[in-house]
Amino acid sequence: MTEFTDSSRIDLDFTDFFADTIAGSARDTVYIVADLLNETNVREFRVSVDSSRDIRVRDELNQELLIADSSGQRVDFLGILSELSVVMENSSETTFFVYPNPFGRFNKTETHFVYYLNQAENFEINIYTLTGDWVRNWSFTQSEHPQLTQAGLHQAEWSWDGTNGMNEPVLNGVYLAVLVTESGQRAMTKIAVVR
Repeated sequence: MTEFTDSSRIDLDFTDFFADTIAGSARDTVYIVADLLNETNVREFRVSVDSSRDIRVRDELNQELLIADSSGQRVDFLGILSELSVVMENSSETTFFVYPNPFGRFNKTETHFVYYLNQAENFEINIYTLTGDWVRNWSFTQSEHPQLTQAGLHQAEWSWDGTNGMNEPVLNGVYLAVLVTESGQRAMTKIAVVR
């Protein structure tokens, strides 16, 4: 674990990764999990790597490797910038939302649920109109959906395409999504459908 108190340089150790060759056209992903102290003021962050000199790459024999282009020439400027990461609380009541929001137009044909479960348990999500009319329901049990019901943060593992329980498109407007866990925890968020 690396601790820091400001925006200074942070060294990350990737020695547990397998050796790999990454072609320039290939996309590779490294997940970085940040556990922030409760009193932190950080609410969003990005990871950036500007120079290849900021990265030390070693092979399985601990030999330092060169970051190079296809002709073998050292590459100095990398310009790697992660997407914006948002810091979320580990609470089912405060970490329940959808993105994109609003959705329904152009390439935003569905919205993805983000939720946090304090423990592995069954839960359900209901969609309602603002007047309280039921629109849609999903029930998730540990036996049928073991991944979705695990404790922890879930991002974009389930989505809504803007249809009701009869698979008909809902009208434009604002809807309420309510998550209720088997242990009685509740969370609610608003969803805007704009077509």
